[in-house]
Amino acid sequence: MSGASGGQVRCRVDGHEVQLLPSVGSGSSTLVPVAPGRHTIGCYGIYQLVARYGEAELVVDVPPGGQVDVHYALPRTSEAKGMIGLVPQQRSATPHARTVLTNVAMAVVVVLVCGGGAALWQLLQDRA
Repeated sequence: MSGASGGQVRCRVDGHEVQLLPSVGSGSSTLVPVAPGRHTIGCYGIYQLVARYGEAELVVDVPPGGQVDVHYALPRTSEAKGMIGLVPQQRSATPHARTVLTNVAMAVVVVLVCGGGAALWQLLQDRA
């Protein structure tokens, strides 16, 4: 299992956290022994020791006596998705649709509040 540099990465196999220690001579890879069969691998980054970001999950089938290489890349921003797959992954910079929609909704609320406040101010000025 390998991850992109730039932050602390944590991974789980079938819901259990695994220790990501580099294997000898493998760069940033970690060998995680598992029994043959289907396994769910999830990885994410840690920001300031508590906040999770870049969560990604992949289901893999490990053959008897074989291994599966899984690659994870942290996103470039905390709003983007992490990337996980069977080949080396590019770090994403695209935010989740939820983040974009939340930002647009907040901008609309700010415009409405400011516009409503200005209209109320004008109404009070006209009555005075």
